[in-house]
Amino acid sequence: MITVQTTPVRWQNGGFVPAQGPQGREGTMAHAILMAHNSSNGPDRLSIRFDAMASHDITYVGIIQTARASGMKEFPLPYVLTNCHNSLCAVGGTINEDDHVFGLSAAKKYGGEFVPAHQAVIHSYMRERYAAPGRMILGSDSHTRYGAYGCMAIGEVEPADTLRVIWKEIRVALLVGLILGALNYIRLMLMYPGQPMVCLTVVLSLYITIIMAKGIGCTLPIAAKLLNLDPAIMAAPLISTIVDACSLIIYFRIACNLLSI
Repeated sequence: MITVQTTPVRWQNGGFVPAQGPQGREGTMAHAILMAHNSSNGPDRLSIRFDAMASHDITYVGIIQTARASGMKEFPLPYVLTNCHNSLCAVGGTINEDDHVFGLSAAKKYGGEFVPAHQAVIHSYMRERYAAPGRMILGSDSHTRYGAYGCMAIGEVEPADTLRVIWKEIRVALLVGLILGALNYIRLMLMYPGQPMVCLTVVLSLYITIIMAKGIGCTLPIAAKLLNLDPAIMAAPLISTIVDACSLIIYFRIACNLLSI
């Protein structure tokens, strides 16, 4: 039988006892693990040093590029790079294979651990190779922990709230797309002077794709719930595949109209 504890507890003398106040917190396993990894002088301002890190091929490119731009010379702790998301295991192919080449070169240069495509999933690999009692592992993932998924998980959003959710997400997309579009238009005009229509084609495609991706990302999970399906089935890479396919259609349609090709 499973007993749900609704108040803080700690394990003592073969059973759970209330964990109240500072003394109670200091007796918990979570406190002991945090303090074992805390490199600051006390618990008021934690500075955690993790035992290992893990990222997959949708997230590690940006992380490594940011770290490299910040002056990183080597990975400061074991860093596992898996290739289980930007891949099509069903057909034995890969999406954006250049990400995998980048990850392999980064692992060789900075000392990471590279897991080839179709060999392992990040969750199982880290659980089997690195997880252990008392360890802390920092991972980056692509699954949505906010927006429609997160709100449905904690009961804040129901299918009846679909229009409210869509309106919120579309407003965010309009603002983000406008900022990214303006900045990229300036960058492209500097890189390709005298080709304003080409630059406009790229920027319009980016802007519409952002709006479309936001709309798809927030409506598909709700649609799954309406059909009595698990909303998680709409997670990446399904949404990524749909967005990628739609974005290509958008780009080529805009290019055909603006560039007369």
